Amino acid sequence: VYRMDIDDQSLPVSPWISAPANSYFWALGISDDGHIYIADPKGFTQRSSVYEYTVDGKLLHQYQTGTGSNQFLFR
Repeated sequence: VYRMDIDDQSLPVSPWISAPANSYFWALGISDDGHIYIADPKGFTQRSSVYEYTVDGKLLHQYQTGTGSNQFLFR
């Protein structure tokens, strides 16, 4: 996941939040409190992992979810 300021004149060189080894990010959601949720569907063949980050990009929690997690709904 990359981020940039609205006034930046060039693309960022390195990621702000990197995917853990042997995984990839598929879905991204931002809750009302600013927490960032990112899903790794693990090839759509096993339970997905969801990573929850703070607005500063620090990992808060990792969850196991159903197969192929690909979107988020916040209520």
